Amino acid sequence: MGMMNIKVVKTDYRSLSFLMAGLRGSIGYYLSSLIFWVGCLCFFVDKQQQTWHDKIFNTIVLEG
Repeated sequence: MGMMNIKVVKTDYRSLSFLMAGLRGSIGYYLSSLIFWVGCLCFFVDKQQQTWHDKIFNTIVLEG
């Protein structure tokens, strides 16, 4: 994420704990990709541009 200049934070702009980041990166990605990557593709139609793993773990991706 450092190379892409993005940061993942909770929806209230607090940092993610190590455990939550790990769960989001493993279980969250698995659930988002479970049915033909629909969970990841919903990024393009969601008003807040959140994927399923963002919604599950109440996270947002910020630039910079």
